[in-house]
Order: sequence, then C-alpha cells, then structure tokens
Amino acid sequence: MAVTGSAGGLEDPLHLNCYCTVVKDQSPLQVKSLIELTAEELQTTSSNKTRIPLRFVAVIDESGSMASEIGNETLIYKVKIFAQVLVRKMQAEDMLGIVGFDSETRVLLPITKMDNDGKKAAMQSIQSLSAKTLTNLSEGILTGVKLFGVADEGTQYRNGMVVFTDGMANEGITDADGIVSAFNSTIQQTLGSNFCLPISTLTIGDYKPDLLLEISQRLGSDAFYWINDMDTFETDMMIPFFLRETSLVSDVHVTLQPLSGVTFDLTKMASDRMVLSTQQSDSSPVEYYIHDISADMAKHLPCYITMHAREKKMKDKPIMEVHVTYRDYNNAPRELRLIITFTNVTLAELRKKSKQQTTPSDNKVIAYMDSNVPMAITEITRAETAIAKIAQEEWRTMAVLTIKNAADYFGKDEVIMAQDAIQETTNDIEQRKTEVNTVLSGQPAVVTCERADAMIEALDHCLTIIDAGRPDGWNTMKTMASSLANECPTTGKIFPGEARPFAPPAMEAELENYRKIVDQQKQQQKQKPPPKPKTFKDRHVAVSEKLSKSSQEKIKELIIEHGGNPVPFVKNKAAYNILVCSRAEFNDKSVKVRDALENQSPPQMKVLLELSADEKRLEASGHQRTPLRFVAVIDESYSMDERIGLDKLTLIQRMQIFAELMVKDFKDEDNMGIVTFADDAKVVLPMTKMDSRGRESALEKIKNIETRGQTNLSDGILTAISMFKGSSGSHFHNGIILFTDGQANQGITDAEELVREYNSKMAGLGEGVCLPITSFTIGDYRPKLLCEVAQTMGSDAFFWLSDDTDFEVDMMIPIFLRETCLVSNIRIALRTLNGVTFDTLKMFSPFMVSCVESNDKTVKYFLHDISADMLKHIPCSLLLPKDYKKSLKNKDVMEVHIEYLDLENVEREILTKIPFKSTSMAEILKNDNHENTGRNGALSAKENNGRRHNSGARTPAHIRMDRRTRRLRVPTEAEMYVVAYSDSNHQSDVNVVQRAQQAVVKIAQEDCRMVTVGTINRAAEFVDYRDYSYSLRLVNGGIDEIKRIKSEVRTITDEDSRTVVGNFAATMIDSLGYCVTLLEDPQESHWARMKAMESSLANESPTAGGVFGGHNRPYLPPRVERSIQKYRAIVNLRKGPKSPKTVKKMCVEAKRNTKAVLTTRIFKNRKFTLSDKLIADGNKMGSQETIKELIIKHGGTPVPFMFESVLLCTKKEYEKNTAKVRDAKANKIPILFEEFIYDSIRAKKMMDIDGYRYA
Repeated sequence: MAVTGSAGGLEDPLHLNCYCTVVKDQSPLQVKSLIELTAEELQTTSSNKTRIPLRFVAVIDESGSMASEIGNETLIYKVKIFAQVLVRKMQAEDMLGIVGFDSETRVLLPITKMDNDGKKAAMQSIQSLSAKTLTNLSEGILTGVKLFGVADEGTQYRNGMVVFTDGMANEGITDADGIVSAFNSTIQQTLGSNFCLPISTLTIGDYKPDLLLEISQRLGSDAFYWINDMDTFETDMMIPFFLRETSLVSDVHVTLQPLSGVTFDLTKMASDRMVLSTQQSDSSPVEYYIHDISADMAKHLPCYITMHAREKKMKDKPIMEVHVTYRDYNNAPRELRLIITFTNVTLAELRKKSKQQTTPSDNKVIAYMDSNVPMAITEITRAETAIAKIAQEEWRTMAVLTIKNAADYFGKDEVIMAQDAIQETTNDIEQRKTEVNTVLSGQPAVVTCERADAMIEALDHCLTIIDAGRPDGWNTMKTMASSLANECPTTGKIFPGEARPFAPPAMEAELENYRKIVDQQKQQQKQKPPPKPKTFKDRHVAVSEKLSKSSQEKIKELIIEHGGNPVPFVKNKAAYNILVCSRAEFNDKSVKVRDALENQSPPQMKVLLELSADEKRLEASGHQRTPLRFVAVIDESYSMDERIGLDKLTLIQRMQIFAELMVKDFKDEDNMGIVTFADDAKVVLPMTKMDSRGRESALEKIKNIETRGQTNLSDGILTAISMFKGSSGSHFHNGIILFTDGQANQGITDAEELVREYNSKMAGLGEGVCLPITSFTIGDYRPKLLCEVAQTMGSDAFFWLSDDTDFEVDMMIPIFLRETCLVSNIRIALRTLNGVTFDTLKMFSPFMVSCVESNDKTVKYFLHDISADMLKHIPCSLLLPKDYKKSLKNKDVMEVHIEYLDLENVEREILTKIPFKSTSMAEILKNDNHENTGRNGALSAKENNGRRHNSGARTPAHIRMDRRTRRLRVPTEAEMYVVAYSDSNHQSDVNVVQRAQQAVVKIAQEDCRMVTVGTINRAAEFVDYRDYSYSLRLVNGGIDEIKRIKSEVRTITDEDSRTVVGNFAATMIDSLGYCVTLLEDPQESHWARMKAMESSLANESPTAGGVFGGHNRPYLPPRVERSIQKYRAIVNLRKGPKSPKTVKKMCVEAKRNTKAVLTTRIFKNRKFTLSDKLIADGNKMGSQETIKELIIKHGGTPVPFMFESVLLCTKKEYEKNTAKVRDAKANKIPILFEEFIYDSIRAKKMMDIDGYRYA
C-alpha cells in the first residue's frame, strides 16, 4: 500500500497512521486496513498554551435509593464528595452546571463560571443534594442538555456531561431509542446539529444497567462506567472530567470513500463509532464520529476493502480516500485528506532488499504503513508494524465481541455457552499469535505478544467470573467490553488486578491527586455522627406497667436515646417529671395518674436579674480605659489562600488587614501578640507594647504571614494562652481573637479534651487573669468545635463571617467591647432560701458555671466583662413550697451575691436578697386608685378647662387610665392572679405600679428571648441532620409561642408596656422569620449562621454583619457602632476602589434598597459633582436609574461645578488625571470612589467620606 496526501505534521495535534495488509491468492482479494488516530501531548506542551476552558454538567440521581449506605457512607454523600472534588479541580474560566433528578428534575446550579464566587455557589448547591423518590433519568439528561445554552457558544468550550444513577429508570422515557431520539431533538432545537456533547454514564449496584450502557454507546465516546471499587468511587467518577480536561482534539469526523471500484465489507466494520445514517451500500462512503481524543490516547477504525479486479490490474491504483475533520486544541477547525494506493510488493521482496532471511509465508503477505510523522525506520519494519497493528486490532475486536456475548449468555444463565465462547476465542488468539510471530521480529513481535497476552488475561478473568457465578458478572463483563471497544480507561477493579487498559500515562498521577482531594474533603466533613436531640435531657420518666411489654421497652429506649432517664413509679415520691401512660388509663384516672396529678410541679416564681453598665458613668468618671492585652490567633493553613468576597483578596490578606487594624487601634500602653497555626503553632509576634517601635515591629511581622500546612487549632489556642503567663492580669483587659476557615484536622479535635487543656493552661496563669476567647470563622462548613470554644471560653457571641462584608472590621468588635468595658471578672452566686429550690432546667444561660449541691439550691455564673450601655440578664425559675403563701410570708426566697472588678480594678461586691410578695397586680392597682382618685379628678377638670397640667413628676394616673375614655381602668381577670414587682438600686422615683408593670415587661421580654434562643438552637440541631422540614416546624412553633406571650402580656399591662413588649417581640419574630427564609433555601453555611444568631441572642452580645440578614445587628452599643463606622472607612481606604463588576453589583443593590424601603434623605444639603464617565455610563449599571437620580432621591444635589461639593469619579479617571480631577485637586475638593453613594444608601446614613477618598 502507499499513502499520499496531507496527513498532517509535527504542528498538528492529531496524527493519522494507516496500516494495510493483504494475503495473496484470495479471490476476491481483500485488503485489511486500519486507520489510527493519535493525539500527541508533545504538540500542546511545546505551544505553551493553556487548555481550552471546559463546560461541564453533572446530572445526579436523587432518588430514594441514594440514601442507601455503603460502609459508613451513603451514596448521596459519596456523590457530593465527587461533586466537591470536581468543583475544586475546575479552573476559573471553566463552567459547571448541576442537575438533580428523582421523579422530578431541578437545576441546582445553572451553567456558572468557576471563579471564587462560582465555586462558592457550586459548593452550596451540592449540599442541597438529597435522596427523595423515583428515578426520571430521561428528564435529568434532557434538562442537563438545555443548560448548555445556544449553539454558537459551544465553540468556545470543550463540553461534557456526566450522568450518575444507582438504579433503573422508572419514570419518564425508559427506553434507549426514546432517550436518544429526545436527546438528538433537544440538541438540534436548542444547540444546533454541530454541537459536540459527549455523555459519560456511571452507575453502581447489582442491577442490569442495560439502558445506561446503550446511552453510553450511542451518545458518548468513553467507556461505560460501572463502579465496582467503593474505595475509589469518587476518583472513578472523575475519569470523564480528566478525559475532557486532557482532550487535544474534538468533534472528529472520519469519512472513508472507496475508489477504483472497490467495496467495503461492512459486516466486519461494525463499530459504535460508525454513523449508520450515512451508510447506503457497500460502495458508499462510510462515516465515523468521535467526540474527542485525549492526550497520548489512540483510536482505531478497522476497514475491510474488497477488490473485485485482478491484482495486477489494481497495481498503483487508489483504493480509498480518508478525510478527517476535527477541532484542535484551540477549537480551530482542521482537516486531513489521504489517498491509499494499492501496491503488490510482498514481505519477501522487502526482506530481500534488507538482506534478511525469508520464509514461505512471506511470499503471500503484502504489508505497508505510513505516517505523517517522519520515522527513521526501514520499509521492512514498517511492514511488520502494519502486520502487528492489524493483528492487535483483530484480537481486540474478537475480545470485545466474545465478552459481550459471554455476558449475555451469563445473564440468561447459559453458563456453558459463555464458557465455550470465551475458551474458543482464547484458543483462536493463541493460534493467531503463533502465526503472526512467524513473520514478525524485534519490537513489533514483542508488542504483539503483549497485546495478545492482555486480551487472553481479560478473557481468563471473565472465565473466573462465570465460574464463580458472581452476581455482578454481567455488569463487570459489559464494562470490560465497553472499555475495550472504546479504547478508553474505565473504573477500578474491573480488569484483573490493578489493570486499567488504555489509561494514558498522566492518568495514574492525576487519580492519585484526586484521591488526596477526596481525603481532604472527607476530613473537612468528617465529624462524629450528630447526637440525637436531647429532648428529655435531665428528665426522669416513669412508664406505666399497663402498657404492653414491647411498648414499654421501646419507649424506654427512646427516652434514653434522647437524653432522659427511665425510673420506676414510686407513689407519693414525685421521683419522676413525666408519666407515660395510655389514653384509656388517663381517662380512668388510675392510681398512677392520680398520683402524677397530685405531684405536678409546685408553684413557680420567675426572677430576672438584670446587670447593666451605663456609658454615662464611664464619661462622668473621667477615667482612662484600662490598657488592653490581646493576642490574635490566625489560621495560616493552605486553604487561607482562597480568594473571597467582593474585593477578591485572599483570606490571609484579609487577616493581615485585620491585624493592621489592631495595631492602628491600640494605644502606647496596650500590648499585642500574634500566633499563627497550621501543622503547628508559631509565635509571629511575642507580647509587645504598642509604642512606636512596637507598632513598627508588628506591622513588619504581619507582612510576612503566609500560608502553610493543615489546621492545628488547639496548638494555636494553647500557645496564645501561654503568652499571658508571667504578668498580673489585674492591670489589663485581656482577650484572644481566634480565626480559622475550616475544621481542625491536626492536634486536639475533641471539644471536651480541648476544654480540659484550656482549664489546665488557665490555672497556670495564676489568680486574677480573666481571659475571654472570641472565635471567628467563615465558609460553608459546620464549625462545631469553634462554637464550643466560643461558648466555654468566652462571653462574646460566636462569630460567623459573611464573605461579602468588611469582616476585618467585625473582627475588631471584641477589642471595641474590651475598650468600653466598665466591669470585669463578674462572679455571681445565687442561693435559694426557706425551702425554695431552683428549676435549673428552665434557667438556661451561657454564663452558668455550675449547679452546686444535689438539691438545686445554689447556682453560679461567670461573665468576663460587661461593656458600656450593655445589659446582661440572668433568668431564674424558683420552685415554691406547696404552702408558699403561708410559709414564705414576709420572707426571702433567694440570696444574690455578686463580686466584680470596677474601672479601677478594685474588687467590689453586691449582696442582696429577693423577698417574696403575694400582692397581685389587681390589688396594687386598686390601692393606687384609692390613693389618686382626687388627683385624677383634678387632672380631668383642668384638662376640661383647657389648661395644661404641668407636673414635675410623672403622675401614676397615666398607668391606670384608659387613654380613649379617660376613665379609671378596671383590673382584668389575669391581673387578679399575677404577682409582679421589681427592686433596683437606681430607680427611687418609680412607684409600685410602675415597678410591677416594669417587671411584667422585662420578664416577658426575657421569655421571648429564651424562646428564640431555644428555638434557633433546636432548629440548628435538625439542620445538622439535614431535616429542614422539621426545623421549619420548630421555628414556626417558636413564632407562635412568642405571639402567645405577647398576647398574654396585653391582659396585664398598660398601652405603653404593651408597645415595649410588642416591639421587642417583633425583633425576636424577625430573627425567627429570617431563619424561615434560610431553611426554605437550605445551604451548608446555614448551620453556622443560625448558631451565630443563637449565640448573639443568648449572650446579648453583637455579632458580625449580615448574620441576622440585612443590617440587623442586635445588642450593638452606640459607642461600638461608631467605632465600626470609623474603621470601615479605614478599611475602604486601605483596599481602594472596588472592581467595576463589584461596583455594578453594589449599584444594583442600592437601587433595589431604594425601591424596597422608604427613601431616607441621607444626602440632604450635600452637593455632588459627577465625573464625565459616571454621567455617560449612568444608565448602563443594570437599571434605568442613574447615579444622579439616586443622589436626588436621597436628598442630595448634583452640581456641574466644584464649589462646596465633592467629586465622584471612577478609578480610571482618577489615574488619567482628567480635567475635573485636576480642578478638584487644585481647589482641594474631596475626590471620592462612587461606592460612597452605594454604601451610604445601604447603611441608610451618609458614610464618613475619609474612608472613600482616593489616596
């Protein structure tokens, strides 16, 4: 044979080799031809070009069977890990879409660019995958196709789709012809006929996935993937992505045109790659289609040509044209066109030319090969290579056909037929191998023997499967056949041993890389199975013996599982809190039921202790604040290199900005240290005084912080505590600020063990050292250890940070709180008196240290400090004796002992007792009415005469009178049963009625707060189980409970008090309402956000921005809020103007805020000059509303001249020093980023312009 034409060259990524052999003395003469297409990695690496971006869609089964467990992991969990690895491996320019399907289909992630924001969105969408109902495979595939958009975009990307299911399709289209037809129709209608989209199908399980196998054969170019090795499940799922990522050519069309009267023997040329619609007769062209070819991989197309003329007549005549079109590495179209010419030079003649010994068979064989790549080999070597290649192809084809048939026989239980088929093919390959080796020598002979042995080994493996009667035999053999047919690697443990035929050299290393990422993802998510909610915690439950034994045992197991303690029934002992009995037994009022009713909870008394710190006292004292001593503990593991937020800075860069803010804020007498942790902890900055030299040293050390290693959180904390050793804690307000972006995976990772080590370290610091730890985190994970650290080792809220905020400033909140701290080291001891006991189950507080004594008579609390204008509440629930009215008359019920350090670090104490009073609110009102009747009448008379009553003191009459009728209000029935009173050391001018009303209001507010805290905490527990529906039920139940409390208060308070309670209840309902919003759109970060909300409410302490949604930030003192605004301006100045894309996003949000709420006139009496660019581009920012209109709407005045105004301009205009910029500089007019307008609108007040000036 001879090959002429353009077969490409070294610059071509696709190499075309043609091999031909003929055995003479046949009639008619048949030419065995083999077309080999090879993609060479060398061609791309030499061009120094990055790969073309990928556009990939993952279609994932969410049917109910995906909840089944494999080992300790569910299928849905393993698929989530695969999807997370896929996200991590994608480059910024790649695009990903995710579709989930059960009986219905949902788009979890539209086609999205995998930049940082895209990856974050993808990770969130992956977490919403869950097992549901049936399996509508067809709808999942078709929805995935539609995600790719219009056809002309397809040329910009290398496309691919991976489909995973674990069972038979039982909804939608369930036959292969129907799915293929619908697929092709959807492609044609939405993407165009030239759109190249290979589908890779993967499955698992012992069912027969024949539908999925046929889809793979007809719509893809990869092997069919049946996953057999659960240890490599996630990495095997990544193989299609690897093949797309390393593909060098795509959209490959091969056309074979017979010439000079020859025909094709089509029965021997059957292939999944053949385009059957073009095949008309054996003299018509034959077309093949291959979606793509990856680096260092080859595809072979066997061709059998029949020559009907005599051999001599056909000499040097063209017998076939090969035409190949494809897209190269850059998606540029290319083509190759070759003519194969018949030649009749035998192998014997070639050997004689090379002076080699011949054999009789050499006279009958004609063999030749050609290639577009120059090769320094002899003609005889070329001929032998052709013989070897064609023999290898024949053996591959034989093995494929035999394994397919054997699998079918095996599936029908025709074991002997399957065994015979395999044995027969094995014998044929052995015989053919011997024959070929008689004409081969050297390397061609070695390679041919290796291929023959590989095929025989695969066939022997099938024989072993059949002999063993393996239930997965059909799946395994069909997967082997698919791999061999497509010349494509498949999943692990399909072929014997570790063999993966056709795997390119780079694949093994990449699979190992995937494996490491899988381990990292699992390590991040590796947590102990969440404990069952402790519904019956500390409850003693008696179970009636009248229930069946099986019911008793089941109920007791459930009680123990949920934290309760089953106890035997003991009459008149009240040794239980709950009695479980049947409805009939309750209706009959059995002995046990009567005893339970008689021993119900005794009368209760609610006491609320309120501790307040007044900012006016700090200002009046003129005292300089106590010096600070802080250590920043910063995670510098490799994950801190991730770029997040609108500013596209890495986490480590943002931590550097935070540390710089600390240095800037501290005064000369303050001390600061920095500890970083990765595999271990490093002291970057020892405890250093922040004078000028200290600041300079600190800033230099901060610049050198860089990422390394993993996450040893415990080492970081314990090292930081050690830095406080050796100096008295009474001279400073101390603090540790801890930040990490992920789960601890080194050192101590158990909360209880870490708390023990913390207590041990703290004991070593000596007496008087008060050291609160405030923990911060960010990201889509569940930081349970960090929550425990915040609750056990600090008095601030737990901080979860939103990456679209300036969270560097939020991280300063603990410092601002310590700066305004009025009292510290607060120890509270409560002791009940005169037979009263605590109901500690109703006294939740994060500040509770211990319940001393078994009879619930003493409780202790500890608070690190209280800052200016902040309140802390300690709720107490007292159980009174049954004869409390008699036994407690004129007696005290509780003793309160408080010790603390004041502003001067002087030890102080408060010792008081809470008396018992039994006068109802109705009686208080009645007595007050008698005392003030005369005054009320006088007031009415004065008002009727038109003269205004002017009293220096607030008259009690306003409490007792109905505002609409101006008549004395009759006490309600509820007021006749409610006893309320308050005592204070600073409210001498408040009368008894006002005190009672105040007590009702305060306790109602505390009840609302406790309901909110408990509801969010329990809802978060079920979020941990991903039971979002039950979490929603809990939250809605909490909202109803707060409404009930508010309704009860209305019956016993005046209008002013009702308004106060109503406003507070509304804020709590808003918080729960935001939880409802979160739960309706489940995301992985919601657990951490809800725990941060709960922590803020429980500690009555401010948390990070965005946690409560919008700009809500409960418990933020005015002084701290002013500091936040000040430092936000500093951060804005430090970061500089944001990117145009970010500014556009901010502009759209500002416009949305303007429409959503009543417009505030924040720019009243302020003038703004706009740059030419902002005027011209005003309408191009995603809305018809310009920046000029936004200024006007919010009370500002745009002016064309720069007099008593500020100039707003873009960064480019400032850098170009345009005319307006020059004028502003000359007239010393402030030049601001345009973000100033958007941030001010978002904050509903004008920001400090110093934070938005160009440097």
